Amino acid sequence: MRRPISTSLSLLFPLFAFALVLVPLSQPAAQLADAGSRRQTVIDSLRNNFRVGSCCAMPLNRCLRERPNCALAPRISSFVDWLNDQWQSNSGIPEGRIIEMLNDHHATLTDTKVHRIDTRGWPIIGDRDAPITVVLYYSITCPACKAGFMELYPAVTTGPLKGKARIVAKPLGNIYGNRALVAAHDMGRFTDFKLALSEITGRIDENIILDVADRLYFDRERFRAMIDSQSVTERTEQSTKDGSDLGVNRIPTYFIEGRRYNSTISPQWVIDAIDFAHETKTR
Repeated sequence: MRRPISTSLSLLFPLFAFALVLVPLSQPAAQLADAGSRRQTVIDSLRNNFRVGSCCAMPLNRCLRERPNCALAPRISSFVDWLNDQWQSNSGIPEGRIIEMLNDHHATLTDTKVHRIDTRGWPIIGDRDAPITVVLYYSITCPACKAGFMELYPAVTTGPLKGKARIVAKPLGNIYGNRALVAAHDMGRFTDFKLALSEITGRIDENIILDVADRLYFDRERFRAMIDSQSVTERTEQSTKDGSDLGVNRIPTYFIEGRRYNSTISPQWVIDAIDFAHETKTR
């Protein structure tokens, strides 16, 4: 299990030998301190003290200066910029949470544990011969799954991940909507059906699923029979069990080349992590 991370900015981070050096503030001064100045102090401390692992083993800013061939440092630097923007737009984010997010993102990009995942017979989105395989565990009831798919689909088909990565989609949960997507896959219609459902805001129930299928000119009776068939039910249950065995307890969950992605589910950073996996694999 991951070791708990202290939210105190004055403590050492055991995993990365990282310490923040902040200017102590008295209580009256803290109450009057400018929030922007305080935020910048923390961000500067991150840049000057956060130790980049893997290709560098030195603080971020120093790594950027002295190790131009380190592929990890520029991505960590961009993530720090993003954290700064997030914190600026939401000043209520605790300082410890900012550090935790950076810690998690770095750990995700440097993780070496590879999980074996059965991808046979599941939908593939993108170039089938792409060198990077991303397994996506999803549920039709998950708003973040819909938002993520709407970003990842163009990324692997026409965007920055075209030819680099393919997505294998596996359902988590034996519910009607997930079985409907499995049935659509068996009909050769997974992608257009999933895209159409992802455009719907609000709750997706059986009537909406069937209405979308009608709009896409599915054979309604055949489709309904397939959704309730033993084959589709068993495969959906097996996919759910596979995910449970892997410790998947939230959706969406991504595995990039078998390595679990544990950072923010913002599609921007999922795409960046996939691109980083491709860069390191093909160098």
